[in-house]
Parts: sequence; structure tokens; C-alpha cells
Amino acid sequence: ASFNPSSLAGIEAKLVIKDVDISRIRKLIMIIANSFFFKLLKENKLNLKKVHNPRVRNKQIMLIM
Repeated sequence: ASFNPSSLAGIEAKLVIKDVDISRIRKLIMIIANSFFFKLLKENKLNLKKVHNPRVRNKQIMLIM
């Protein structure tokens, strides 16, 4: 299963339209993103130090935060 941040943004946008408390949704999305990332980390033993492309590394760091 591939991780698609743009689909999360789409889900978030739909929820905003429905007038849902966005900070709660953002927290939930971050929890989902973090758990996904750490699952990936365990499965693939992803190592930030091995990633030389700064753009990719920043994406990964953003997911951790």
C-alpha cells in the first residue's frame, strides 16, 4: 500500500466543507501518517541518513513530526 499525501488533503478538504473541527482531524491525520511511517520504518528499515535527496528526507521528517 502506497502512502498518498494528496488523498489525505482531499479527505481533509471534504471534512472542512462539512464544518468538522479541523484541528481534531489534523491530529488524526498526523497520527495516521506517523503510524504509517513507523510501520514503513520497521518493514523497510528506512534510514533517514541513507536518504540523500533533501526533498525526500524532509517529507519523511515531516511525517515523523
